[in-house]
Formats: sequence, structure tokens, C-alpha cells
Amino acid sequence: MKNNKLALLRKQTLLSQSQVADALNISRQSVSYWENSRSFPDSDKLIDLANIYNVSIVELLDSMKSTF
Repeated sequence: MKNNKLALLRKQTLLSQSQVADALNISRQSVSYWENSRSFPDSDKLIDLANIYNVSIVELLDSMKSTF
């Protein structure tokens, strides 16, 4: 099941998967895997991701919990 909420957060910030990946120093495929619920970000990446998307960690985790 796709994590559409995580992708929506990214799109609301007007960022591409590549831009998020560059900001986090990871591959674009990692961002895609997160959005498609194929993997889960490490805790340090969760913090960075929340900052990039300008949401709280709780909100970010809530957007991901229904798919894991």
C-alpha cells in the first residue's frame, strides 16, 4: 500500500523526490521506498524529514503509521 500521506507532505513543500534525497544525502530510491512503504527511514532521517516538510515528528509518524 502506498504511503500517499508521505508523498503528499513532500508535494506540499513543492519538492521532488530527488530534492528531498539530496537534502538528506540519500538516494532518490530511498525516498521512493518510504513513500511506497517498502522501507522506513532511520530515526535521524525522520527528524530531518520533519524539518524539511515543516511538520512535527508526531505528524510525520502519524502519516506513516497506517502503512507499517
